[in-house]
Amino acid sequence: NFQFSNIKVLYGGSIDGKNIKKFVKYKEIDGFLIGGASLKPKEIKNIIKSII
Repeated sequence: NFQFSNIKVLYGGSIDGKNIKKFVKYKEIDGFLIGGASLKPKEIKNIIKSII
């Protein structure tokens, strides 16, 4: 029995320490695929700091 509530959504757009806060607000987003920012240690640190 298929239910949309069983679907997990990962946002894979451009994520950085500045814009992640507006995406975290959406309860429909279950996680993030961090692309280019994942190659920059300072940016990963900024992303983590922004959401904790």
